[in-house]
Amino acid sequence: TVTGVQTCALPICNSNAWYDGEAVTVCYEYLDDIWKNVPEQTTPEGVSPIDALIGPMVDVFLHEVGHAVFDMLEVPLFGREEDAADQFSILIMLHFKGDEARRLILGNAFQYRNEVQSQSVSMAVKKFADDHGTPAQRYYNVLCMAYGADKELFADFVEKGMLPRSRAEGCDD
Repeated sequence: TVTGVQTCALPICNSNAWYDGEAVTVCYEYLDDIWKNVPEQTTPEGVSPIDALIGPMVDVFLHEVGHAVFDMLEVPLFGREEDAADQFSILIMLHFKGDEARRLILGNAFQYRNEVQSQSVSMAVKKFADDHGTPAQRYYNVLCMAYGADKELFADFVEKGMLPRSRAEGCDD
């Protein structure tokens, strides 16, 4: 305590986001990393620069809010909480109007695909022990949930080969 003001040590932020039982924190550095990965032009898959920025930003906030909802409502989870938080985020995005949902989903998927493609060395086996899925798993999970929710709106995911037909067959489950 300094002259009646209580001080506390803030966690080092770096490029991270979390829910700590009281608040959702998204570090500026995390948002800056998203900004650095925005393409200069619309990608061949139709991801515009603004979608590549907004999709991951909405995702990170919704993902962390998912953790808060699970905690506050004492939601029982079967499987990894990080996967459930990803699914929560995607589910909320899919409740936006058709084109808006599509743009958010594409922007979010772009983030994971970009992370996979930027890895110049093979992934360490230890990465598979992480609470979060690998970027490739998260990429395909985003596409699969969207395709399973609306096969017409997201049909091009399969047509363009972004989502393998073998995976798409079970996405509506």
